[in-house]
Formats: sequence, C-alpha cells, structure tokens
Amino acid sequence: MKLRDEIGSLAAAFGSTAADLKENQDKLLSYGRELEAVISERTAELAHEKANLEISVAERTTQLNAANDELRNQTAELSKRNQEITLFSKMNDFLQTSTTEAEAYSIISETVTQLFPEDSGAVFVLSASRDMLEAAAVWGPLPPANLIFPPNECWAQRRGQVHLAIGHEQRCAHVSDDAHMYVCLPLLAQGETLGILHILDGPVKNDQADAARMAEKCRLAIYQAKRDGRDRVVMSVQKVPQPS
Repeated sequence: MKLRDEIGSLAAAFGSTAADLKENQDKLLSYGRELEAVISERTAELAHEKANLEISVAERTTQLNAANDELRNQTAELSKRNQEITLFSKMNDFLQTSTTEAEAYSIISETVTQLFPEDSGAVFVLSASRDMLEAAAVWGPLPPANLIFPPNECWAQRRGQVHLAIGHEQRCAHVSDDAHMYVCLPLLAQGETLGILHILDGPVKNDQADAARMAEKCRLAIYQAKRDGRDRVVMSVQKVPQPS
C-alpha cells in the first residue's frame, strides 16, 4: 500500500512537472513569436529609415553636385569676362593710337579672333557709296565666301536687328554656307548704318551676349575710325593754301 502511494505521488509529481514544462514551453514559444514580431517590425523600421536616409543622402548629393557645377560655371564665366575685359581694354588702347581705318579694322579682327578663337566670321562695313557691304576684317577656318555684297542681302542690315539663323529658314542671301548656324548683328551709330558683325556657329552654340558685346565694341570702333578719318580729311583740306 505504501509503495502504491509512493508511485502515485511520483506519477502526480511527474505529471505536474510535465505540465509545468509544457506551460514553460508554451511561454517560450509565445515569447519567441513575440520577439520575432518585434525583430521583424524593428527590421522593417530600420529598412524604412535606411531607405529614407539613402534618399536624403542622394538628394543632398545631387544638390551639392548642382551647386558645384554652378560654382564651376560661375568661375568659368567670371574668368571669361575678365579675359573679355582685358581684350577690349587692349583693343581700345590700340584704337586710340590707330591712324587709319585699315589699322582700326586690323585691331578689331585680332580682338575678335581672340574672343572667338574656334569660330569664323567677318566685320562688314558699308562702302562710301553705301551700296555695298565690304569685309573689313575676316577670321577663322571658315571665312565667308562673299566678301562684298549689297546691303539688302543681309536680314540684319535690312531690319536693323539681330538675325539668328539656326536651320535653313530665312538665311541671308550673302551666306553661302548652308551647313552651319550663324548670327548677324547690325552695327548702328547716331542713326547711321555702319555695317554688320557676322559670326558662324559660336554665339549660336553658346551665348549671343558675347557677340552682342563684341558688336557694340565694333560699332564704337568703326564709328570712331570713320569720324577720325573724316576729321583728317577736313584738316587736310583746311591746310591747303587758298589762292589769293
């Protein structure tokens, strides 16, 4: 009887232990699932934060690259403007001491060549009879084929405003090159037509403002050269002894 009771007690104890083990196992499984859920949720949060961070870094990198590009462009533009100012200053110095229109045109040609080293073009001046535009300065590997032509063959001359030809439409009759873009800028002073500045390709591909500034310098230089020439003629006439 005593043995049976002991066996019963052991069986009860074993059953209780087994129940405790089962309960603990269930708790562990529950904790495991909860932990997996927490880890999964946190992993998703970290992945989301990582993605947002990568997007933020990418956006910031793009902004920095854009800012660097803008800074480089501004630096290049500033350097270009400084070079332009130096060239124009040098041109003005030489023009002040030039004694003939031919010298003035030669100085203009040298300046334009340095300002647009990879381009071609010409400065056309209206003849004394005002019925022809004649090349006073020519530069570049593709100089104009027509070095003299009637004023009505140039749209810029006829309309008194910049004429930009990008395609085949409305090309000036004096331009025989159909393969390149070009720009013609009228040179006007004191209501007087002086001529045109014709440049092939460069200002069309880049910035017409460069050509406009050059046209302004050409206009002033040509006007001054012509005025000085007229003054010299007047002075020469005045020096001729008058018959008594």
